Amino acid sequence: MEKTDQTSQLSQACSYCGEAPVNHKLQYFENVVNTLFDSWMAVTLKYTPKAIKEIVDWVPVGLFNGLNALGLAHFSTDITKAHSFRSQVIWEEANRRGIVMEQVIVGKRPLEWYRARLPNKTIYFESIPIQSEFLDGGIDWDNKIILKKKL
Repeated sequence: MEKTDQTSQLSQACSYCGEAPVNHKLQYFENVVNTLFDSWMAVTLKYTPKAIKEIVDWVPVGLFNGLNALGLAHFSTDITKAHSFRSQVIWEEANRRGIVMEQVIVGKRPLEWYRARLPNKTIYFESIPIQSEFLDGGIDWDNKIILKKKL
């Protein structure tokens, strides 16, 4: 039953969503909130010390490793559980490059959170690993409409 619901949702996806559908009502609400707070956040982030930004980056690391230590979550290398086709493509490319990819599984539910193990560091990311220099540019690269226009 659940697979059928997911299939019907995919068939109703808009042209921007493709195989990575989102809840458009929730996305609209998020965009309204972002519009209200983006200019304030841009100024705040500009003057936020680098140390605080690094601490915030460690939140998912601590959360997922803590859940793993408590036995409430684990990391899976099973590419067939990739949350979307887009994530599977990123995972396949990581494998080709010799990068170990793991997906966060909470309980029995795979999340759209991943970690990539590189020789010198481990990167935690949601959906797509975006380089930090693109995150501070004031552009919402995760917004599919904006991304499509920019590309």
